[in-house]
Amino acid sequence: MPAGAGFFFSDSITTAQNNDVVVVVSAMGDLLGFWYGKWITFAVRHLAKMVPAYIVYGVGSLLSLWIGLAVYVKRCHDRGKSGWWLLLMLIPFVGIIWWLVDLGILEGQQGANKYGPDPRAV
Repeated sequence: MPAGAGFFFSDSITTAQNNDVVVVVSAMGDLLGFWYGKWITFAVRHLAKMVPAYIVYGVGSLLSLWIGLAVYVKRCHDRGKSGWWLLLMLIPFVGIIWWLVDLGILEGQQGANKYGPDPRAV
């Protein structure tokens, strides 16, 4: 698969250095990229907790929140939905079930949609 065609771990590092993952949330990301982003967010959040300084913890938490939202919006776009669908996560129980099934398990739309080309396209 050519570089940048998917959202795999090696592509994520290269993309992150170009501020594409963290800043641009209008592109689409596939299912594997969603789970990589979730683990990176988890790691940043917990690494920030290891440092006793509250400023570093606050910056790490904000960075984790921003990366998480960027990954979730990309995944919504891959499913053909607006990022505003993330507001469902505010509804107790329903939000977490929606998050797990729709963003974490189901495949994205086949082919291009209004948010861009299919990230799995070769």
